[in-house]
Amino acid sequence: VVRLWSESGACEQTLLKHSGPVLSVRWSPTGEHVLSGSADKTAVVWSRAAANDAGSGRNVSFTPEVCAHHEGPVLDVDWRSDRSFSLCSTDN
Repeated sequence: VVRLWSESGACEQTLLKHSGPVLSVRWSPTGEHVLSGSADKTAVVWSRAAANDAGSGRNVSFTPEVCAHHEGPVLDVDWRSDRSFSLCSTDN
């Protein structure tokens, strides 16, 4: 489970896609994506599906894209740019 929190401490969104504990989460440099890595051997790129217009009343949702290319848990994730990232796994 990935939860996105407001600056005031309110849970604004719960992102469900991983089947194991989430070990790392990072926002992209532009804030348009969230990247998560999990013990389930996957990383998920969560992309905004709607613009975040303050005061518009529109809900912002995230669309997941699963990267299942590892044989071990994904321990850490990080963004290089808004279009590329790196993952750290326990693969041999």
